[in-house]
Amino acid sequence: MNLISVSGGAKRRPGCSNPGLFFAFCVAAAAFCVLFALRAESDGLLRSLYEAEPLRVDEILQFLFPYSMQETCLYGLLCLVIALTAGRNKTLPALTRVEGCGCALFSLCLTAGASLLSVDGFFTRFHSVRMLAAYLFCLIGNGILLWICLVWMKLGLQRLMTQSHMPAVGFGTEGQLFLRNMGILALCWLPYAALRYPAGLEYDGYHQIARFLEGRLTTHWPPASSAWMGSFVRLGETLLHSANAGIFLYVLVNLLLGAAVFAYSLTVLTRFGVPRICIRCLLVLYALIPVYPGFITSVVKDAPFAVLVLWFTLLLSEQVIPGSQGSLRGLLLLCIAGFLMAILRNNGIFLILGAMAGLPFLRGRARRGLLTALGSAAMLFGLYQYLFLPMLHIPAGSVAEALSVPFQQTARLIREAPEAVTPEEQSVIAEVLDWKTLKKEYDPFLADPVKSSYHTEDRAALFRYLRVWFREGLRCPGIYLDAFLINGIGFFYPGIRMDTVDTMSGVYTMIWNDKEVQFTVPSALEGVRPVLKRVVRTVENLPLVLPFVNTAIQCWMPVCLMLWAIRRRDREAAYLLIPSVLGVLVCLASPTYMNNGARYALPMVYTNLFLIATALRRKGTEG
Repeated sequence: MNLISVSGGAKRRPGCSNPGLFFAFCVAAAAFCVLFALRAESDGLLRSLYEAEPLRVDEILQFLFPYSMQETCLYGLLCLVIALTAGRNKTLPALTRVEGCGCALFSLCLTAGASLLSVDGFFTRFHSVRMLAAYLFCLIGNGILLWICLVWMKLGLQRLMTQSHMPAVGFGTEGQLFLRNMGILALCWLPYAALRYPAGLEYDGYHQIARFLEGRLTTHWPPASSAWMGSFVRLGETLLHSANAGIFLYVLVNLLLGAAVFAYSLTVLTRFGVPRICIRCLLVLYALIPVYPGFITSVVKDAPFAVLVLWFTLLLSEQVIPGSQGSLRGLLLLCIAGFLMAILRNNGIFLILGAMAGLPFLRGRARRGLLTALGSAAMLFGLYQYLFLPMLHIPAGSVAEALSVPFQQTARLIREAPEAVTPEEQSVIAEVLDWKTLKKEYDPFLADPVKSSYHTEDRAALFRYLRVWFREGLRCPGIYLDAFLINGIGFFYPGIRMDTVDTMSGVYTMIWNDKEVQFTVPSALEGVRPVLKRVVRTVENLPLVLPFVNTAIQCWMPVCLMLWAIRRRDREAAYLLIPSVLGVLVCLASPTYMNNGARYALPMVYTNLFLIATALRRKGTEG
């Protein structure tokens, strides 16, 4: 992907009498593409091109380059950065084919995301030469930006790997180090809990508590998660006659458990010989970045699940990393962690099954023990799901929860190309979904309006619908792809964020009340919550913090790490990434991103830094 190889000057190209001029032309063209891509991301350039009347070449150039000192300076800076990067090709690490493919995929997603937001489509908007050229410029520009970033990241990684790999022991034994780190994290996280007394409640979390207290549990929300939350409220009401005290105790217990797991992750990295500077940086990030304590100190089912995913990953790593302390006790804990993870979130079982499917790629004797532990966890979950819950007469949730993607695709097809649906297909769809809802209430960013119109329990009717859905997808693949991408846009496109302040870092501040349970905010803290929200939003916007609270960047991290592990032929690192990559796929199939969907990516957010540090466990780097 290198633009040109230069060492003290450009290499002579066949048919080019002035290699310096040729190099300057390449730099100028590359900077133009980057500037075009940046404008497409920031100020609706694609929408303007899409809606504009036919333009002459001179009008297009004036359109792209308005008389602006800011853009002139930015263009000059881009030329300088590209020239320096390409001109030092002999001293900078080159990109491999795997990394080049990763850059191309990321560039495609950036271009698609900008187009979906600007003109409500991507694959269905290739209607003119003008748009094709615009997409091409965006692809090239984003690709060059990513190439520059990746090259300089690799250079920094090479320098980092020259640091000492001695264990990062601060003082005392490993146990003392664990307690110190846990104490630091708990103290730094405590204000998030205290300033929102009794708690910040996410919408689903509050209603899980209410349904538990009413005795009306269903598997729509994981019963174990609802019972974990509701038991503390009932305990507070029974012993202390205060729902406030009960839910605050729940927050404190989650805070201590979360601090313990994150502190243990630093202990595991110490055993792996990760550079001490990395472990110290991780401790600072865990303590200060709001996304880590924000969710843990809120009442939201995704936080305990994400902590368990991190613990599950830690226990896996201790079994598969060469030289680590794999043991029978570790396998037993892995089974327990896997089972708890599966019952606290409906998609947790997929992470266990994915880890089992990846076992053939491992080397050594660890596979047999892992198969036993993971298989036992899956078996326990099966007994829990299909024997224990029915014995308690807890009804199953609707199958529609798993069909957000096809329902959204059908609704978008009806909106974009209703003529493509035959009367026979319309009648089949109407057996499953409300036709008027599909036509009038389709929301590209939220599947709930369409999903809520699901009105049949007849499996034969559902199968007939799925056959129709498949046939229509073959006829109109562009519409289906656009529907899939725009519904989960925030999981792959970093240039979008939700408008609600609470949901990016999980610092929920709302309180819901109904007849089953009443929470009250002390008058002394009523004015604190808005201030806390403003502070958290300010911290989120800081350049060094944004990557940690940007959902799309966090979802891209395990994908990039997987490509790097494949490049290095590091089977152990690739195996540990399987749960995170599956988590990304689950996010893309989720009902929404824009409506409080960042929490779906929390397992990746909590495990990414550990997985990055694990990839640095070896001395040196293989490019």
